Amino acid sequence: MIGEVLFSKRTYFHRLAGVVIGSIVYRIIIAFVLRISLTADTIIKITADDMKLITAIIVVIALVAPGLKDAALAKVSAKEGD
Repeated sequence: MIGEVLFSKRTYFHRLAGVVIGSIVYRIIIAFVLRISLTADTIIKITADDMKLITAIIVVIALVAPGLKDAALAKVSAKEGD
């Protein structure tokens, strides 16, 4: 899903690149969250339930982002048309 936000659905190669890059971006986000949680001087400790919530938020952002992108482009094109 993250890859579809980054790359539009043009060709098979773009879709494949989107899947690969999207999965890498997802893993980087999860690794970053885990790294923050595991540092010794961190006040916030992330549990399994917190990881589920973070994953759900990432999925929601990935689902909503294309619609927001389209709405922003429509608004810009409407302003240019005036």
